[in-house]
Amino acid sequence: MDYTKILVAMDMATQYLAMFTQALHLAVNDGAQLMLFCCLEQDTLAEMEDSIATIVELERSDSQRLLQEKSGKAVEFARAWLETLAREAAANGVTAHVSVEEGKPGPRICELASHWGADLVVLGRSTRSELADRLLGSVSSHVVYCAPCSVLLTREGQAKPQA
Repeated sequence: MDYTKILVAMDMATQYLAMFTQALHLAVNDGAQLMLFCCLEQDTLAEMEDSIATIVELERSDSQRLLQEKSGKAVEFARAWLETLAREAAANGVTAHVSVEEGKPGPRICELASHWGADLVVLGRSTRSELADRLLGSVSSHVVYCAPCSVLLTREGQAKPQA
């Protein structure tokens, strides 16, 4: 099957190299575009206040301002990381777009796949235990069941597909 638009959903906490390599290989072989996507989950205000306000209790407006600053820096960092990968794709003759959003990764991946018209989503398999995935749910499970297109799950160290 030839793909024209491949959405690569990555996060900085997992091993992303296998999924990027496989997606790039497919894009080169099929002449497809890539959408490199990172979705940052928002931390709750209470969790962030615990880590931010260690010495002095901050007013709510101060903690919200610090949260927004931290969120903005995380988005900038993720965008810079994906831009580096986009340059690698361009060096291989592949057009790569970059998108960074905040929210729940599973639904955001499916929404972007639908909106952008992706015909393949590439993402990594969860590294949590099967029990944790069953109790908490996993992004990959959500995407497999809800994506409007085919889904390729990768594992670190997995060989790239052959042409």
